[in-house]
Amino acid sequence: MPYLNLHLTANKPLTKQDLNNCTDLKPKWTQKQLLALEAWLCNFVSYPDKDIVFTLKNMETVPERHNPKMIGNKPIVAAIKALEQADYVKISKGIPRWTEEPAKLSSVVATDKVLALAEQLNITPQTITELTPKSHVRMRTVGKGKKSECTYKDTDYTRHVERVMQEYCGYLNSYKISCQDVTFEDIHLYRNYQARRGNNFFQFGGRSGGYWMSLKRSERPFITLNRKSTVSCDYPFSQTNILYEQSHRSMAC
Repeated sequence: MPYLNLHLTANKPLTKQDLNNCTDLKPKWTQKQLLALEAWLCNFVSYPDKDIVFTLKNMETVPERHNPKMIGNKPIVAAIKALEQADYVKISKGIPRWTEEPAKLSSVVATDKVLALAEQLNITPQTITELTPKSHVRMRTVGKGKKSECTYKDTDYTRHVERVMQEYCGYLNSYKISCQDVTFEDIHLYRNYQARRGNNFFQFGGRSGGYWMSLKRSERPFITLNRKSTVSCDYPFSQTNILYEQSHRSMAC
């Protein structure tokens, strides 16, 4: 269940002329929509038979660190809807968090027809590259209204967090983590920090989440690790308690 990867690109940008033979696709494409179409086709080729997760909501454009070509969500949605209207794919719409059903993002899976389109446009495993490595650190605004991502400059601390998160995600991906009929693949976690009062020095936040961490309490007992059952352990204030324990032992000595 990979998320839409905006770091993937083909050997050359798509043009309107490239789509001349695709009469079932709408005739007018903006440059950003062509970039979005290229991203979608690269994802379909890179993750065949996988549910690619994305959002249909109108959102702010993700910063360049996580979106090298600066593709907005409107072109992303327009491109995938054009593919759906031409019967290249079928979108499975998400479920909002405020409903009684388990929340989930929208998703789409590659079909033979859309893979044939990608091959026709010379988008193949051999021509796809990754523009920049995916980052694992995000800075977000807080407060009322929509949360938006902020740009930031790397520091020794952010580079350290990036290395730790890369290792952690690699470790998680070495296991098969599932819940009922869903397997969590291509796991890419972020450490999310908060920009407060114009501060972006990574002093607030730092928690991670997503994937199985977002499941409801009733679903968690069905999580498996390499097809083996798991249990839930909660250690509130564990770090503080450990420090108190160590301090108490030192005083006792």
